[in-house]
Amino acid sequence: MNQVQVSIIIPVYNAKEYLAKCIEGVLNQTYSDFELILINDGSTDGSESILKEFCARDSRVQYYNQVNSGPSSARNYGLTKATGEFVCFIDADDYIPSEYLEKLMELAIKNDVVTCGYIEISPYGRVALNDFYRSSHSLTTDEFVEGVLRGVGGTLWGKVYRRSIIMEHQLQLNPQVYMCEDLLFNLDYAQYASHFGAIEECLYEYNRLNEGSITSKVTLPYLENNHVVIEKMRDLLGRLGWTQEKIDVILSNRMISLTLSIASNESANVNKVGLKKCCAQLDALLMDANVRQYFTNYEPMRGVLDRGGYYLKHRQLRRAVVSFYVTLQLRRIKLWIKKRSRV
Repeated sequence: MNQVQVSIIIPVYNAKEYLAKCIEGVLNQTYSDFELILINDGSTDGSESILKEFCARDSRVQYYNQVNSGPSSARNYGLTKATGEFVCFIDADDYIPSEYLEKLMELAIKNDVVTCGYIEISPYGRVALNDFYRSSHSLTTDEFVEGVLRGVGGTLWGKVYRRSIIMEHQLQLNPQVYMCEDLLFNLDYAQYASHFGAIEECLYEYNRLNEGSITSKVTLPYLENNHVVIEKMRDLLGRLGWTQEKIDVILSNRMISLTLSIASNESANVNKVGLKKCCAQLDALLMDANVRQYFTNYEPMRGVLDRGGYYLKHRQLRRAVVSFYVTLQLRRIKLWIKKRSRV
């Protein structure tokens, strides 16, 4: 049997609501020389029956089961089954239009990785974004890495990779890292790639309507995961030739953003756990080694929406909790008004 050009890997865990649309989008591609590898990561919501149906319907579809082990493990398993010259990852709750593969593959033949823009679908509406393309279809290594570190450029979707590079260097996702594991994979891959391509068009539909459970994980326990991410980023960026000064700026910005996100998420629980408990959580956050190292660089902007950060930096914890909580409520009211205006 001839080798297919593209192996598409989709990890699936309890994605029943969006799964059929996702798979239909793949099977309706104008570029048809692909295999679709579906990894059921222990779903309990009926996703498995949908996977079986598509597998029986189209010979390009392969379906595998594994005990729930997380998306990294599922993607790694998919890589062991892949036979294509190129590899493409899609999330089970996202969608690709019919021309997605065709347009990526036009550039892929001359490149080791090709990226495209995406449409972010959230309660606020649809927004077209591109973390990589600026003025040319060709990127340098540094431009690709900068894109990986920008926005959601570190994700695996919206890209096509040359499988020989992955296999030759035994690249995998780290199952022990449950957030930003895809960013680390991209930085690792960049070490071995020579040619990088970018498409201006926004071809991938990124669904953030189903993301609440993911964003809520960015709480205090996430810092343990983040220690691994920070050290791995430092190592990989160093190997890619970045100066220590440049690396420190990147890590500082990342830690500031992460610290504010954790403080906001912890403060959101004030009605459930009480002000004292929330203050204790913020105090523990400020004691983290990476937070202590980098959050001192934080310069709060003026305005009501940044008061929580100001109070946090100056360890006025009660005011910080209240400010983060009020900001969250203001955002929810803004979203409610926007939804009502569409009715």
